[in-house]
Amino acid sequence: MLTDLIMRVRTPYMLIVSLLVIAGCKEKHSAIREHINKPENGYIKNIETDEYSLSIQYQPPSYGADQEMMLNKSEAKKSELISEYDNLQQFTVKFTVKKGQDYPGDFGNMEKFNLLKEDTIPCIDAHQLQYNPGAPFQEMILLFPLTEKELGKEFTMIISDFPFNDTKHTINYSLN
Repeated sequence: MLTDLIMRVRTPYMLIVSLLVIAGCKEKHSAIREHINKPENGYIKNIETDEYSLSIQYQPPSYGADQEMMLNKSEAKKSELISEYDNLQQFTVKFTVKKGQDYPGDFGNMEKFNLLKEDTIPCIDAHQLQYNPGAPFQEMILLFPLTEKELGKEFTMIISDFPFNDTKHTINYSLN
């Protein structure tokens, strides 16, 4: 009877404590993602034309580590994950065609994407996150062989002949 009473009293408190711990962890992760997801901080660049819209988001190693910890419930320390992600800088590209347009066949062609620092750094890997012909947009991940320190806070992305083989975009990044 006494143990039954203790369990009835303890269970709601354990639930409340558990929810507070989970909420606290989520807030730490969300702070990084919130900062990067705010356009005014410079991580997201958008291009709008009559035919398409293009959104490119730089996702530094801390973003990738945060995502890994949230999605995979990783037991690794965040600093270990950040160093694991640091040798490749990641960008997510979201391409949306306007009504009446078709997607270009070479959307995933990584040769069209380069970063510019003192030298041109070519994209070394690109893969589509999803491919659904009926979807209103397509997304892909681009990887560049640089550390976050080498990339720095100011850099330029050059997109050649994308998406309709007649356009060159130069996108300047200045991160906060």
